[in-house]
Amino acid sequence: ATATATATATATATATMDSSEGGEPRPRVLYCVDGVVSTPAAAEVSAAEAKPKPSGAAQPGDDATANNCLDVAKANGIVGVVRLTVSSAEASEAAPGGFTKEQRTLLPDAVNLAAHVTPGYVVYTVGVDLKNPWQDRVAAALLQVPRVKGMLLLEERHRAGRTDYLPEVMEKETAQKKFEQAAASSTHSASLSNADDEFFEVKIDKIAPGADANFTVCLLQPQTKEVDMVVADSDEDAAAMADVVVMPGVAAQEDEGQVPFGFEVTFSEEYEVGRVPYDVAKDSLAQLEVFDKPSEGWWSEPGSTPPRALVVLQPGEGRVRFAAPAGLCTSCVLLARLQRRKVNPMLAELTASMKGASVGEGPAPARAVVQPRVFFDPADGTPRSFSNVEVTVPSTLPDVGPSEVPHRVYLIVDVSGSTSLTVEGSTTFLQKCVAFLQGMVRTLPKHVAALRARGAINSQPVTVHLWAFQSDTKRCATCVLPAAPEAEMLAALEKDLLEQAGALRSGGCTNYDSFSSQLATSIETTEPHLNHVLLFTDGGATSMQRFQDNVRAIAAHPSATFFQADCLGYGPWLNPATVTWLAQETDGEVRL
Repeated sequence: ATATATATATATATATMDSSEGGEPRPRVLYCVDGVVSTPAAAEVSAAEAKPKPSGAAQPGDDATANNCLDVAKANGIVGVVRLTVSSAEASEAAPGGFTKEQRTLLPDAVNLAAHVTPGYVVYTVGVDLKNPWQDRVAAALLQVPRVKGMLLLEERHRAGRTDYLPEVMEKETAQKKFEQAAASSTHSASLSNADDEFFEVKIDKIAPGADANFTVCLLQPQTKEVDMVVADSDEDAAAMADVVVMPGVAAQEDEGQVPFGFEVTFSEEYEVGRVPYDVAKDSLAQLEVFDKPSEGWWSEPGSTPPRALVVLQPGEGRVRFAAPAGLCTSCVLLARLQRRKVNPMLAELTASMKGASVGEGPAPARAVVQPRVFFDPADGTPRSFSNVEVTVPSTLPDVGPSEVPHRVYLIVDVSGSTSLTVEGSTTFLQKCVAFLQGMVRTLPKHVAALRARGAINSQPVTVHLWAFQSDTKRCATCVLPAAPEAEMLAALEKDLLEQAGALRSGGCTNYDSFSSQLATSIETTEPHLNHVLLFTDGGATSMQRFQDNVRAIAAHPSATFFQADCLGYGPWLNPATVTWLAQETDGEVRL
């Protein structure tokens, strides 16, 4: 892969780098809006550079990069490093068999990638244009596309001159035999595709002298990778982001030249294009330093150039696309970020009912979404469709009473040293967190009363615990909410629990092992309860050697009649992975 190809007609690959003091290129962030590449506005860069950094030192487990930074391991992507090989035979009386075989790798005339993203799957389309370099003889062509783990070959459409190829699925031995027969024929032509551990390979046996040809391959990623987003305000809806990452490039080329390249992202109605701020893009680019290190991958081949720029496809007025009409941008990584709201249907229905809205009687018609030709029957190659049927049910069912097991709520607050970081002047993150917790707890009696009135929960007393953890865990307060009016329940909370919350102070590390061990002891050594955990934390775990084992042990214990953990993660050093795992493992919700 060369580093001399241009990014657009006006922005070359060498222009995507600044020069450091030693003369070496320095990675840069570029924006692409409606297909036009530009540098970020100077004002945005200055504002990001001038943004005050959190005071204090990050602890092990904290993530000091900007929130919502690109995580390559959890991104959706495809490697655009295609390899194109052509071969031909020329009559020669001196050669064995009367023919001299010639083979070469060559640059495509153009490479176009497209990604269509839905919450369930991603379909990639790889299009490669080429031309038979020999004007006096027929050529065969082989396309190799790197195979990303888990990617499936979905569909093919190829063309050579005026011949269109519409491949069929058949047994490997049968397909190979038919291809060889067509290759030996002067009247028939065929294509042959194969998938091995490293490549998707497609062959076309005959391209007329000097004729144009095109390979088009559709690949299926069966599951869309999403990451929970950190939103700016706790009043905002929870959101998830699906990053689409592309590494353009052409491998094993012998000819010198430039390859026009295009990339476009389309998506289902659930998504919208998310804007990536400069500080997030800059930290995302820093994560790509892995490509500078020796490792298995296309970027580590001799003579290749590691990515020196991150081109972010920002939202604009038109399509989400990138174009390099004057040449392939081999020194860049392309990023398109899609995001969607995450709404818990049961919570939305319950919230609506508490506001006085009535749940409609009778079943609503189910919405069916049919995706045609998603896969092919392995027995006979018949195209099959895939159907999703969306069914909505109320959170409470008629004639089904609530469990008689009492409820118990654990409010677990991270008070580690990093929560002393300030925000909005002299206010600390812990103070903001406690203010949020107090406001939420003050609404708890209203919610409990409403749920009891609807018959959604039993009338047994609800026990509420307040714990604080850092290097160790402190059990700060316990309050019991009886089957009483809202005012009486609120008075019980105000008496001790809310007062103890206001007295919390920062210090120590973030020991997830400590609170999870105490939680396991509390649940496993007491009478069965329906256990609800709400975790407030600003960072990753300094100590979590036993954390996951503890959580799994709680969930499996007979005394844990019900165990669900909802998590609120906040702050600049948040490590979303830990709290997201806890919520997913216990069927809870996570807000970041």
